[in-house]
Amino acid sequence: MAKSAGTENQVVGKVFILYGTVKAVAPDGTVRVLAPNSPIYANEQIITGSDGSVSIQFSGPPVTQLDLGRMMEIIIDEDVYAGVAPEVITEAAAEAEKIQEALLAGDGEINLEATAAGGEGGAGGGHPVVSFDLTGNEVTPGSGAGTTGITTTGVGTLTGTAPYVGVVTLTATESITEAAGQVITYTATVDNAPQGSDLVLTLSNGGIITILVGETSGSVDGTSSGDEDVYIDPENLDVSIAGATGGNYDSLDISDTAGTAVTDTIDTTYVTLSAGDVNEDAQGVTFTAVMTNPGETDVTITTNLGNIFIAAGETTGTLFVSTADPDVYIDSSGITATISAVTGGNFEAVDFENGTAVVQITDTIDTTTVSLSGPESVNEGESATYTVSVDHAPETDMTVNVSYSYISAETEDIVTNTAQVTIQAGQTSTPFSVDTVNDSIFEGTETFAVSISDPQGGNFENLVLGNASVETDILDNDRPPENDPPLDGDEAHFITGSNDGYFYPDENEVTGNALTNASDPDGNPLTVSAGTGMIPGTYGDLVLESNGSYVYTLHPGIPALEGSASDTFHYTVSDGEGGTNDSSITINLTANESENDFPEGGVTAAFVDDEGLADGIPGGLSDYTDTNADGDNNEATFSGTLQHTIGDDGYGSVTFADMDGLTGTVGTETVTYGWSGDTLTATVTGGDRDGTDLFTVKVDADSGDYTVTQLDNVLHVFNGMTMENNARAALTYTVTDGNGDEATGTLNITFDDDMPGMIPDSEYASFGADGGYGVESNEGYTLIDNDGDRLDMLIDEPEAS
Repeated sequence: MAKSAGTENQVVGKVFILYGTVKAVAPDGTVRVLAPNSPIYANEQIITGSDGSVSIQFSGPPVTQLDLGRMMEIIIDEDVYAGVAPEVITEAAAEAEKIQEALLAGDGEINLEATAAGGEGGAGGGHPVVSFDLTGNEVTPGSGAGTTGITTTGVGTLTGTAPYVGVVTLTATESITEAAGQVITYTATVDNAPQGSDLVLTLSNGGIITILVGETSGSVDGTSSGDEDVYIDPENLDVSIAGATGGNYDSLDISDTAGTAVTDTIDTTYVTLSAGDVNEDAQGVTFTAVMTNPGETDVTITTNLGNIFIAAGETTGTLFVSTADPDVYIDSSGITATISAVTGGNFEAVDFENGTAVVQITDTIDTTTVSLSGPESVNEGESATYTVSVDHAPETDMTVNVSYSYISAETEDIVTNTAQVTIQAGQTSTPFSVDTVNDSIFEGTETFAVSISDPQGGNFENLVLGNASVETDILDNDRPPENDPPLDGDEAHFITGSNDGYFYPDENEVTGNALTNASDPDGNPLTVSAGTGMIPGTYGDLVLESNGSYVYTLHPGIPALEGSASDTFHYTVSDGEGGTNDSSITINLTANESENDFPEGGVTAAFVDDEGLADGIPGGLSDYTDTNADGDNNEATFSGTLQHTIGDDGYGSVTFADMDGLTGTVGTETVTYGWSGDTLTATVTGGDRDGTDLFTVKVDADSGDYTVTQLDNVLHVFNGMTMENNARAALTYTVTDGNGDEATGTLNITFDDDMPGMIPDSEYASFGADGGYGVESNEGYTLIDNDGDRLDMLIDEPEAS
């Protein structure tokens, strides 16, 4: 199989007729689905599907055609597309002519060279026989599908039939507008009418034209979907024949195409211009142009203030015009932008009638301040000069009223000549003077004040007063002023520790004024001139201000003191005339001597008796009373109050919590104590009664009230005597005060034993709560309980039980 190097992209033919699905696979694996007129490349593999067939015309020379039926594969290599040499065609034509002549003359056998390899065969019959001697070889195209040559030796009648071919001409409506719903009529005309079946043509736009058997034309109407827009874009709608079926053509040319011109309708694009009002502080105004449609090319919008550029595909553009001119004057204004032209965008029509935007620039209220300045002092007999000034020059003349007041001076000490001053347009200040009267009387320093009010004019947005008053001292020239320094102003404060001996910052803050005890002989005002700010001490810090106010704060966590301690802070008091005095603030810390700061516990006794249990017998030896010592008519319970004192720090709690998990011995058994909520429970650990709750103690944490409840009998130690044997338990409780200090106390519980005895008001005896067994003797019967207690009885008439 031949393959020429570098031929993969060489077009060697085209699809002439196609039915169903046919694919072309390139050497690199790329797959194409073929259509009529699709190009065929060298070395492609052509594959027909289960419904596909194709006729391929090779460009030659000479022009040759390859027909493939369903389910076939072939590689279009040089052996396939190169065609047959001209001399071979000439020789084949000569042989064909000889055959035709022999058939017409009725000659006998004619022996010719076979054109392909294959086995011999015969057809039989009474007609002249044409025999083909096979000289060629079988050819198997390297396409992946095996084929064999046609066996051409045989006897039969050879009839020649010309191929049935046709050429389809396609026409369409010449022109429509771009509006939707336009009708286009497509007409197909074939030069040879279809035979046997209708010719069905499929157009590239999906339309179907059917030419009936025996007819030569057919048509179909299509409706345009419409692509009406605002752009200058006339176009052609081109349609081709995508496929053809039926008609029994050996060859059908469907390569013709038809076109319909689509003309523009005139649609208008509108352009508007807008902007928002601003104030004079804004940097500028942004004008926004909006088009109802995006341009296909860049659009330039021309305005009297500048051009606005809108990129292709966009609908908005902006123009920024600087207007920033903030000032203090009343002068609101406006600015207008108007569109004069719109270019670009490829629009059919543009309307910018609404292309004007008017922007108001409003005033911001900026403040102008009028102030008065002048001397702090003037020598008696001299003039004091004052100035009224404004921080922005007025656009028109402005006036300010002037007034005078007397603090320590009197009306005869000054001469007032000015009641109103004028600041002229474009100026920023105006001076005026006040004369002082020179007398011979010593009066000391005298003070008067000059004030301004009611400024008017200047075209300002907002005119206000700044420093509107100046106080001036008249220095008496009759005797030089003398100054005495301030007097001592030391202070002391005391802090006493808390009941627990500690000092707490939030409870012991000290405030005051360092000038409270200071004074000045001349009556001069005093200030703290040195030692201000935050001053660290040993036990706390002092923050002192120049006006004398101070705050002393203790350091956190100061432990209990023995005796006392102190922090001392030094500072300087000044009278403003050169006189000073060194003073101090002392903070004394004293320990609290209270002795009742800590809680105390005590010893409390409680009594319970086995006889109070369900099987107990009241009234035995050493019994307390029939109703128990606490008077509750139940010998198995006992209530009272745990002895304790809280102290001066306030109430905390009384609990048995610290006994949680501890073990001890009650009678002959080991118990483990468990604390839960407000109740202590003693549970037997080990032995036959392991897990048995023996008794509980419930306590009120706030008051210390408690109740002992015996739940089961106590196994008392047998002492060899026929009498009750008591058991005891010592329980430790904890007393906590409000500061967390703790003390302990003891609750001693006595568990009275229960002896066997006679059941009251009956003729029977009982072992009591302890249980036991009986022993019979010659003298009578003895009951012995599990604690070893005995009851000897004389039985007149013993019963079997």
